[in-house]
Amino acid sequence: MTTMLSLMQFDRPGWLLLLVLLIPIVMMSWRGMQKRGARSRVIAATLIRCVVVLLLAVAIARPVWNRIGDGLTLVVLLDRSQSIPRVLQDQSIETLTEWTNQKHREKGDRLSVISIGENAVIGSMPSELAILEPASNEPKGGATNLASGVQLALAILPKDTASRLLIVSDGNETDGQVLAAASLAKSAGVPIDVLPVRYEHENEVIVEQVLVSSQSRIGQTIPVRVVIRSIGESSGVLHILRNNAPIDVSPDEEGTGVSMALRNGVNAVVFDIPVNSGGPQRFTATWQPDSGTDTIAANNTGVGVTFVARGGTVLLVTENELTTSHLRDVLIESGISVVVTSPEGIPRDSIGFTAYDAVVLADIPRWAIDDSQEQHLLSFVHDIGGGLIMTGGPTSFGAGGWIGSQLEQAMPIRCEPPQTRNLPRGALALIMHSCEMLEGNYWGQEVAGAAVEALSEQDFIGIVEYSWNSGTNANCDWTLPMQLAGDKVAAMDAVHSLTLGDMQDFDSALELSLEGLNGVDAAQRHVIIISDGDPQPPTQELIQSYRDASVTISTVMVGGHGSPMDLQMMQGIATATGGRFYMVNDPTQLPQIFIKEAQLNSRSLIQEGGPWDPSHIPSGTGPLQGINSIPPITGLVVTAGRGGLSQTPWVINSSDGDDPLYAWWHHGIGKSIAFTSDLGSQWTTQWPAWSSFAPFWQRSIQWAMRGSMPPNVMVRSRVEGGRGIVDIEAVDANASFLNLMQSHAVAIDPHGQSHVISVRQTGPGHYHAEFDMDQSGAWLVNVALQSADGDSTGAIPAAVSIPYPAEYSATTDNAVLLHELAQRTGGRMLSFDEIDSRNLFDREGLELPVSPKPVWDLLAILAASLLIIDIAIRRLWIDRKSMQTMLAPVAQATTSSVEALRRVHEQQEREQPKKEQPENVSPESPKEPSSTPKQEEQIERDDNLGKLLKRKRDRGDQGGDS
Repeated sequence: MTTMLSLMQFDRPGWLLLLVLLIPIVMMSWRGMQKRGARSRVIAATLIRCVVVLLLAVAIARPVWNRIGDGLTLVVLLDRSQSIPRVLQDQSIETLTEWTNQKHREKGDRLSVISIGENAVIGSMPSELAILEPASNEPKGGATNLASGVQLALAILPKDTASRLLIVSDGNETDGQVLAAASLAKSAGVPIDVLPVRYEHENEVIVEQVLVSSQSRIGQTIPVRVVIRSIGESSGVLHILRNNAPIDVSPDEEGTGVSMALRNGVNAVVFDIPVNSGGPQRFTATWQPDSGTDTIAANNTGVGVTFVARGGTVLLVTENELTTSHLRDVLIESGISVVVTSPEGIPRDSIGFTAYDAVVLADIPRWAIDDSQEQHLLSFVHDIGGGLIMTGGPTSFGAGGWIGSQLEQAMPIRCEPPQTRNLPRGALALIMHSCEMLEGNYWGQEVAGAAVEALSEQDFIGIVEYSWNSGTNANCDWTLPMQLAGDKVAAMDAVHSLTLGDMQDFDSALELSLEGLNGVDAAQRHVIIISDGDPQPPTQELIQSYRDASVTISTVMVGGHGSPMDLQMMQGIATATGGRFYMVNDPTQLPQIFIKEAQLNSRSLIQEGGPWDPSHIPSGTGPLQGINSIPPITGLVVTAGRGGLSQTPWVINSSDGDDPLYAWWHHGIGKSIAFTSDLGSQWTTQWPAWSSFAPFWQRSIQWAMRGSMPPNVMVRSRVEGGRGIVDIEAVDANASFLNLMQSHAVAIDPHGQSHVISVRQTGPGHYHAEFDMDQSGAWLVNVALQSADGDSTGAIPAAVSIPYPAEYSATTDNAVLLHELAQRTGGRMLSFDEIDSRNLFDREGLELPVSPKPVWDLLAILAASLLIIDIAIRRLWIDRKSMQTMLAPVAQATTSSVEALRRVHEQQEREQPKKEQPENVSPESPKEPSSTPKQEEQIERDDNLGKLLKRKRDRGDQGGDS
């Protein structure tokens, strides 16, 4: 009884005082027991009422049943970072698989696996059936964040078992604070066992730094200092490259590199290299080891960058140089350096953009550049202070897929046409089957989101995918029913909820899509299918239905189970319906494909005709002061004014409103211009002969270009302990220190994301800033100083670089950290040699968990059920006399039926004719006529029934006399 009570506790024990109500209930019921004939009913009712009161009192006291768990949950955290050699990782998993399946694992013990890299990923949730295997979706191995793994493990631990964590790692933590996470485990009573993966690289060379000055001048010779750390003595060749071109640093030797013998420890070598060109100069040092003198090749490269001042330079991006020749010639004549390139030549990091003061996108569609180029171009304007000029054409602005893009944020106009324009609508259906490709869920959501963002608000959008829960159309259903894109919130919510099941056939999805497309009023209807091609092909009748309805289908084939026959089928669908086919091996190309295919009504955004005379709206400031008239145009891309601080001095008047032709504004510390017509090839053919053509574009480009680097500000940058360090020295024209300057400083990471950094003054004219460098690659720091009077020094760039992840710097394990981790949490230090003697599921020293389970609701339901029985006893009780009265008519009717049956039988016996006797047979005494077996059975049944009724009457008489 004591054990039972110890397992039960009450959250509100005061309510148990209601049990005193049992006393008056019993006393009041005692009187009823004295009445003749009612005792049994009163006793039953009293007992039930007492139980009801007992249950309700206990339920109100909120009882909790404490269940003691006897199982153990072991969470194995596997370090899958790149600091551990892959062969050691595989050996560890093989040993652990045997270890976790050993005899010590008892019934009820659960296993879970978490893989750790830059983040933590669950391989399997705690389960008795789980086996040890890494997560199928491996984390990125460029860093080790043991803390995230511990925190995730604590979050998924069940509450009904004891728990242990097992970390299998080399202990080289690069992100997070695992010892801080260990405090959480200790507070939760969860010990952390550690299993070190031991190694030591005896021969290893690491290029730690390439040091150059942050700013240089053309004609200057600058020192390039390379710092190399060697574990043991080593030999090899050191190569130096400038902007990816090799420099001959040892003319006396064969080749361009210099042979070197490295001693154990830190080695430094300096090269004096002349600076012959302007812009950012990227120096790369690469160590080429002799055979057997190095282990890890990824850490043999270092990068340093110096910025060289030069005259203004413009990057002119075009897909057809003939269409931009007039602009190029004008800029060159004005002394501006012009670099003409295709979209592929747009830089893919922020350092590359610092070579230019402005970028011109001449009729460039969004799908011609990738996400990285777009992000860095946006940072170039907003954070570096560069200029952006976008000009029109058949594939520019909204007609080129820039609606909803990141770069649209930097433009002084909106690519989405105004709501007042009555433009034809398009309708797009997406059929999503990307589950078979690597990271299919991620890319499925990415490409669907890219297509949605590229649509106009007035277009229709619907998304179809395979789902086991749909129950219709062979399990294909609308994730987003066909509807107007509008603000795209509902569409993006649907994109993020995609589960991307494995589609069995194309018929069901195509039938659903065609039904949705036929239900909307759209000028153009289109379907995009992404798949590996392995679903069953659509019928020819269905493809003909698409052709009859003028609905096109484009197919995008990605890796998976697709065969050559599937490829032909995917091509055939696109060809038969007038769509396009894409075979994609690089998933990063997918967003651009979907943006291009989502351009349903790009032609409707292009207005051609005229000629139209532009109308001038004086703005008082801006790049075109003094130009009060411009030639007519015959075409432009329809856009909408942004309003606010943007200025639109030139528009084309139409019946639906004013369409922007030329607009400008400031974005961040940069500037941008939008010109919605072209550069003289088709819509502005009169412009090149216009006398002010050169001033028009010279003023525009020069206004947008960023300022030159100030000569009176020096920036030095370096990397220390994973942090970027920036020191700034500022003086005025008289060499006096500039103090109390306000700063705008940002660090742009390798992915183009900007991080605002704080700059503080540390001495006369000296300023200092630091920031975390949590990604490997080249970081650009841009610093702009401004005095209290508003005088600006201009923007000064500097670069810091982590050429390889910190994982590749490890030359030995860090078992010391793991040992401290185990000590702090009461865990064990294990070894792979102990597989036969140590129990991973050991319960010793662990407190068995008590799992509280509220049971008040169950007691309340039971009390309510008994209350109904109590009401039935009081209102529907039937005593013995009433029962006899109720059964009397039934008994009388039954007796009458039996007597009537007997009389019928007797009558049949009397009427039966006697059989004639034979003459030679002496007469015998007459015999009773024999009855058939059925008659005998019926008579026997009747006799038994009569006997039962007689007994019942006798009992009734006795009961009535008692």
